[in-house]
Amino acid sequence: MPLWKRSEAPTRQIGTSLPELTERLEALERRVKALRLEWDDAFERLERVMGRLAKQRGRLEASQTDDREPARAETLIERLRREHGLQNAATGTPR
Repeated sequence: MPLWKRSEAPTRQIGTSLPELTERLEALERRVKALRLEWDDAFERLERVMGRLAKQRGRLEASQTDDREPARAETLIERLRREHGLQNAATGTPR
């Protein structure tokens, strides 16, 4: 025995027919699919940009490290030699 009488079918209560509901559902599914594709594309672009930024930052940090460390180490060595009156081991002359 059905849960409702034929005249009380749920589609009748909503005021739309089954084909109209089916059409609306299909339209919504298409829109959701389009949104998913759009967001997938946006996330892929964001990942590429983030990758490029990370790579650029790594290169920049590496170049700054290469430029700064030898200069700082050399300055420290020079200062220690000067303060303690040490000689240059290679030439035997005071620095």
